[in-house]
Amino acid sequence: MLGEGKRIYRSCKEMKMELDALGKEWAEYEATVKVSMEEEKSVEAE
Repeated sequence: MLGEGKRIYRSCKEMKMELDALGKEWAEYEATVKVSMEEEKSVEAE
């Protein structure tokens, strides 16, 4: 029983690390999209 709990804990910890990494990637993606949209607006204005 204790071994099963440790396995579940380890699995959850790994999943949390993956989600944290995805969250950082998502933030970078959003920043890139925002910059691209601003560049597109300035090109349209010219």
